[in-house]
Formats: sequence, C-alpha cells, structure tokens
Amino acid sequence: DLFKCSKHKENCKLYCHTCEEMICHICRSIQPHHSHEVSYIDDKLGESNKTTLTQCLSSVRTQRKAIRSALQEVQDSKASLQQQSENALEEIAGTKEHLVALVTARCDGLAAEIREVEEKGRRELERRERELKVSLKKLDAFHCLSEDMSLNGTTEEQLSVTKKIVSRMSSLSSSISMPRASIQPSVGLKSCDREEVE
Repeated sequence: DLFKCSKHKENCKLYCHTCEEMICHICRSIQPHHSHEVSYIDDKLGESNKTTLTQCLSSVRTQRKAIRSALQEVQDSKASLQQQSENALEEIAGTKEHLVALVTARCDGLAAEIREVEEKGRRELERRERELKVSLKKLDAFHCLSEDMSLNGTTEEQLSVTKKIVSRMSSLSSSISMPRASIQPSVGLKSCDREEVE
C-alpha cells in the first residue's frame, strides 16, 4: 500500500511537520517523532500543502518563461551573427574586385578572421542553446507533475511528493545557469582596415 508506514506497516494517518512526512501512530510514540510537531491528516492540512504545490507551480512557470525568453535571445543572436557575417563577406567580395593583389590578400585575411569569429560565436551560442533546452525539459517535467498533483492529487498523494518536489526544484534552480541577456556579435571591416585599403 502506497500510504502505509514502511517501518511498521500501519496506515499513515499523521503528518510530522518537523520532518515533513507522513507517519503512523507507532512512529508518533518513538524517536525521532516523539518530540516533533505532529497533526492528523485532514482537509485543512491538505489545503496548506496544496498552497505549497501551487507556489512550486508558479515558480516553475516563471523559470520556464525566463528560459524561453533567454533561448529566443540566443537563437536571435545566432541569426544576427550569421547575417552580419554574410553581409561582411559580401562586402569583402565586392571590394576584392577593385583592389590590387596586396589588398586582395588583406581581404582574404579578414574573411578568415570573420569566419573564425563566426565559428567561435556559433559554438558558444549552440552550447547555451543546448543547456537552455535541457533546463526547459526538466522544468516541463516538474510543471506537469506539480500541475497534476495540484489539480488531481489526493491529500495523501500530495503530501507524499511535495517534499521531494520542493527539494528537487531547489536543487534544479541552483544548478541552472542563466545566460547573459544577449550577445552582440561584431564582425566586418574595422575603420582602420578601411583606411588601410583606401
């Protein structure tokens, strides 16, 4: 039975507020619960626990929204980086047609630098994108569980998972590394390069 005491095989009809777990009447009379704050499982306790679940759900939704926003910024930055790189390469290609061999060599060097900047920026953006997707997947799972428990779970079911959900949410929140708000790629001909080729 899901809500029987694992130690004494009795029904869990009490809740230890100190340990945040359901216990049986035998547990109540011995250590460590003997001196703890204990009450019977009833609708009032269920409502209090449901409030905790609701707060967890709200936290999950907030973090999902923040990660989705950050993920969109990373994806937009990738597109911007690629577009600026393409524009710069087109500019270099047009310039090459009108310059002597020395200037052509300089343009080839600039193109290589731009590709290196693009590659480095793309790898970093893709790494952040992967991290954000993993975090979002984990939060989606917690969202489904929290929402299902909040809406459909019995008092006993809610009590049996709330502590675990809160603990894992805390652990996940501390491990999520939020990315910087945006990345401003900078590629193209510098002013000094323009002066040099002119």
